[in-house]
Amino acid sequence: MIVGYTIFFSVLISFLTKQPWLHALDRSGHALVLKLPHPQTTPFAKIITQLGQQQWTIALVLIFGIWLISRRQSALCVLLIQNIVLGSLLNLGVKLLIQRPRPDLQQLVHQGGYSFPSGHSANSLMLYGTLLLITYYLTQSTVTRKLATILAVSLVLLIGLSRVYLQVHYASDVLGGWSSALGNLGLSYWFSLRFYLPGLPPATPRDV
Repeated sequence: MIVGYTIFFSVLISFLTKQPWLHALDRSGHALVLKLPHPQTTPFAKIITQLGQQQWTIALVLIFGIWLISRRQSALCVLLIQNIVLGSLLNLGVKLLIQRPRPDLQQLVHQGGYSFPSGHSANSLMLYGTLLLITYYLTQSTVTRKLATILAVSLVLLIGLSRVYLQVHYASDVLGGWSSALGNLGLSYWFSLRFYLPGLPPATPRDV
């Protein structure tokens, strides 16, 4: 929580005060994108970016929510819904407050609204981070936990990078989205532990 919010407010203050390092980061991000082979990469990026869409998030929350209730894991279901609602509201609030225009580039997918922080980046970290946390509660297998961690981190990174590649976000938007969501995830988990969620079970070397 502390690390996430520290990075987020550093990026936010740097944007508001027009710090050179932030502009350098954005220029470097777009320069890197221009070197990539668009015809080969664009279809993949368009598919990946869909995994951070709000519609996809709602569908997954409904599916996993019903599944958790069927397994009598109501506390984890509450955590899932709580995290997604909290993350969405806070991200929307910051967007409306900052109102940063999107990059003046040729978008490879149509995207309206404001740019900072990246909603896809924040949403994906909240969603897949929460599903990862739920996995840690449901299995004590070290192997399963490691595989789930690799999958969740890979998805979050790819979704964020796809937003820069598709030229609908600055690199600093993505960094802001990731860091704000990391802080929000930590805050929500801390709150949940204090009021209704049991502690995380320890890992074991057995497979599930």
